[in-house]
Amino acid sequence: MASNPQAFAPRLSLSGHYSRTGQHRKIIELLSPLRSTNADNPAVRGLLGESELAVGDYKKSVEDLSGFVELAPNNIAGQYALARAYAGVQDRDRFYQQLNKVLEMDENHMKARSDLVKLMLIEKNIEEAKKALFKLDVLFEEHSDIYHAGFFEHAQQEFAEASILLSLLREEEKPEILHSPEALSI
Repeated sequence: MASNPQAFAPRLSLSGHYSRTGQHRKIIELLSPLRSTNADNPAVRGLLGESELAVGDYKKSVEDLSGFVELAPNNIAGQYALARAYAGVQDRDRFYQQLNKVLEMDENHMKARSDLVKLMLIEKNIEEAKKALFKLDVLFEEHSDIYHAGFFEHAQQEFAEASILLSLLREEEKPEILHSPEALSI
């Protein structure tokens, strides 16, 4: 393949294997030469974008995943990966917009909803975080296996910590009279 950098099919096939085994740098090495000649191929753009996201090259990931979702706009996994890439480049507005796009496509997307709770907490928007956390709670009622996987518990913990810290910073309460889980609705 080194003698023919455009050997599309073998590169794509091998990249699929590397993807299943988590070898993201090898995917980038294999598919980067195809970026210019196969920019309209969703498999190339998607695999590159996901791999760049996995190795922390967020800027390139945004570029490739943006191209991917243009080519495959109904791919929820690609839309969510693009949201994560926006978080990586610290583009809060696009991260927020992309999370909402994912939730428009699938209101039950648990990871996107959990990320939305965390974003609201970062912004100190406790009431919005509480609403988003409530939606997560409703979603998890029917999925005890996912509920106990830790997503929801982690979101509840983040919410409780942020609520308590914010009330301490605002000096709303004395340290010995902090919010109970029941008062926080968790």
